[in-house]
Amino acid sequence: MIEQLNPQQYRPMEVDIASLIETIAGGRAVLFVGSGFARNAIALDGSTFPTAEVLAREIGELGGVDADKDLRYASEKYLRMNSGEKLVDMLLEAFSVKEVLPHQTTIAAAPWRRIYTTNYDLVVEESAKRAGVRIESADIDDQPGDYLAKKNTCVHLNGSIRNLKAEDLNGRFKLTSSSYLSSETFNSSAWHFPFKRDLEMCTALVFVGYSLYDIEIQKILYENPDFIEKTFFVTAPNVSERERFTLAPFGNCLAIGAERFAEHITLYLQKFLLDRSVDLLTSFRKYELCEQKRAPRDADAERFLMVGDVSDALLETSLLTGEGAPLAVRRTDLNLAAEAAAKGRHVAIISDFGNGKSVFLRSLTILLVQKGNDVYVVDNPDDYNREDLEILAKSTKRAFLVIDSYDQHVDFLQHFTDLSPANITLLIAARTTKHERMQDTLSRLKIDV
Repeated sequence: MIEQLNPQQYRPMEVDIASLIETIAGGRAVLFVGSGFARNAIALDGSTFPTAEVLAREIGELGGVDADKDLRYASEKYLRMNSGEKLVDMLLEAFSVKEVLPHQTTIAAAPWRRIYTTNYDLVVEESAKRAGVRIESADIDDQPGDYLAKKNTCVHLNGSIRNLKAEDLNGRFKLTSSSYLSSETFNSSAWHFPFKRDLEMCTALVFVGYSLYDIEIQKILYENPDFIEKTFFVTAPNVSERERFTLAPFGNCLAIGAERFAEHITLYLQKFLLDRSVDLLTSFRKYELCEQKRAPRDADAERFLMVGDVSDALLETSLLTGEGAPLAVRRTDLNLAAEAAAKGRHVAIISDFGNGKSVFLRSLTILLVQKGNDVYVVDNPDDYNREDLEILAKSTKRAFLVIDSYDQHVDFLQHFTDLSPANITLLIAARTTKHERMQDTLSRLKIDV
């Protein structure tokens, strides 16, 4: 259990901030901001955004109640005695953005995979807008499917002032003393799984201005020890020892402040964006030749012929060295396909069920990699495929994409057509009947194989 953690066993780590910014430049990092991020932003009336304590006092004054410096208590007591219309008006005034600060713009406009926040305000969205970057707002009542394919999204886990109505005050809009995220609400929301998946898939998870009070977020971080090395908490330079103690089991503490963090982004980001590497791909699998080769035995050949089971190492040895039992044949068509692909022609491997198209495609992959080409395998339909494709398309390096059962990847192929990358060649395969049904689709997509 989390309460049994002993943070003393976690030694502070030296963080290479330049390497962190390089990771962010890859477009796979996730940003999570709390109230500290929005601090000192200017509201419509010219005042700075209120802290939880100040907001509690203002709600108390609005309703003629004693707030006792507790936002949850003040808001709940107010709503028991009053309708929510005046409170909505006050919240819109308090959290509508007039001006943001330069460091907020720099951080928000970085190429994040996605942004999550427990804040009600739209400081992230407005800050990015100042830099010419459009970020869409989403609440946990919104359907993730409408946003997951988009890169610039800020998910407000506690609700936001976007389209705020009085009936939202007891629902999606959470007025809590520390921007507390209700675990029950979050667990039952459609965003619970995408959030966990973003944490699993991201190359870095950066918290800015967020105190880790939420037990549900703690549990998600703690359940996967792999998160620790890629999790970073940007805190105030004068962060307390208690705060360090709390954060230690969950990641690395960068006690430099949001302003200094933004300076590092300004210093390094553009350079790394120019050097953006395809090695940061997370959905495509780059095919690498096996270091350990093993000559096929008679039993391997029998298993291959009977059930079609053969490892990459065995197939590589048979194709590239010819050692051991005669497992795979270097067919003439295999060389023809390799020559066509090398000339930039898309290649389709078509056959009936069980006739060897997948092995042919794997063999073609091996031959191309053996000649020094970069070959990437698209294993499953995935929203991240499109982002990897965009990275490859922006690279000047030549690449080959391998897609078995390509009829299951129509949306991806549509995105390929939209990008029309001149440096990428498709190597696809399908059963004969499915390929025949796909002829009109391929023609519409202008993919000539």
